[in-house]
Amino acid sequence: MRRFLEGLDALDQKIVSLLIENARMSYSDIAQQVGVSRVAVKMRVQALEKRGVIEGYTTIIDPQKI
Repeated sequence: MRRFLEGLDALDQKIVSLLIENARMSYSDIAQQVGVSRVAVKMRVQALEKRGVIEGYTTIIDPQKI
């Protein structure tokens, strides 16, 4: 697990790690991987956003592929 996530509980760590790998991952896909409901994931993500743990989501463009 990423060291900077140690301040979060185990479930939030798993959710954040999945979002780091793929910020477009659906709540349903995350829920399936961490073993909770989609609604629980949505609530966790919203709480992380409200606390400022998740500040935003970014799209990175490779100009050489345009």
